[in-house]
Amino acid sequence: MEELRRKSLEMELKLKSQQDEKSDTKSTKASFIHEKDVLQELDATRQQLENLMKRHEELEVKSKADIKVLVKEVKSLRSSQAELKQKLSQSLQEKTEAERLLQQEKQRSEHAETARRKLLHEFGILQNRLQECNKFLIENEDKLVMNSSSLSDALDLLTSSDNQIGILLAEAQLLAQDDGNVVSTVDNKIQDVDVKRTLDDELRKILMDIFIDNTRLRKQVNTVIQRALKMDFSSKNDDKEAPSRIVVLNNISGK
Repeated sequence: MEELRRKSLEMELKLKSQQDEKSDTKSTKASFIHEKDVLQELDATRQQLENLMKRHEELEVKSKADIKVLVKEVKSLRSSQAELKQKLSQSLQEKTEAERLLQQEKQRSEHAETARRKLLHEFGILQNRLQECNKFLIENEDKLVMNSSSLSDALDLLTSSDNQIGILLAEAQLLAQDDGNVVSTVDNKIQDVDVKRTLDDELRKILMDIFIDNTRLRKQVNTVIQRALKMDFSSKNDDKEAPSRIVVLNNISGK
């Protein structure tokens, strides 16, 4: 574009110079034709220059519009990048929280499994001790024969059995209470919420209730035997009735 301007300026100077020369001297027909060609060339150059300037302005306008679009796109990309970073951060936090909850659930399961195994072990010990009480009565059933010399021994035997069963009953109740407290403490530490009774809790409770009911039933049987022995001893029945009562007492103690 600068080159065109330079040429246009040179041609104008040349034309002016020729016009000055024409005013001083008469030009020939050839110079007139040459001048006309120069004017035509000048007009063509000016037209070309105007077209180029118009094209330049159009390109400049388009360039400014493109720049605005690019600026908007850059802002949009930056906004999208910030949003993606935020989503990524949120996803990482959620992942961390999920891993934490998974670890807590794993710990809760491990603690529950340990507590369950401990309960079953201690329950088995109590059950064996209860069986030992029953076995003790069976092995000493000859002392339950009702007569004046053995009544005191029989009552002492039943009282001793009652005491042992009472100790087992107290230990079972304490074990059930302690186990419930341990499970609740573990769950509260892990979840920090009110824990609903799970299926394991229900099974644990049923198992312990069965043992406690068996223990109480064993005590009731002992009480029945004691009362029967006392009633038989204080009765004035003849000796023929005694063996039948002894058989009944032996059958009760053997259950």
